[in-house]
Amino acid sequence: MKAILCIVILFATSVSTTLADTIETSIEGLVIKHLRCVEHSGFLYFTLSNRSNVSLSGTVVVTAFDKDNDPIDGAKEKFDMEPVSGREHSVYVKCSPLISHAFRVE
Repeated sequence: MKAILCIVILFATSVSTTLADTIETSIEGLVIKHLRCVEHSGFLYFTLSNRSNVSLSGTVVVTAFDKDNDPIDGAKEKFDMEPVSGREHSVYVKCSPLISHAFRVE
């Protein structure tokens, strides 16, 4: 049983790639943190952190780019955040270490 659990843990950690620490956005006080790609699942996870003293809402737009810097996929995620708060979000978008992502907030 321990061997199976160890294999599952190794597989889960081998397909998850951390892509960035903190990304500033166009909205003062709103940052994107803990960006993580779970390969072969299509999910890109990230934490939105509202460092400001006001509520924030909008949409995060994620665009995926291939090695030639051509856009190949995209996704949107709406958010509504209280002051000084954070929450993990996920979007279904192509992700792997060979794909880069750009974020914009609308």
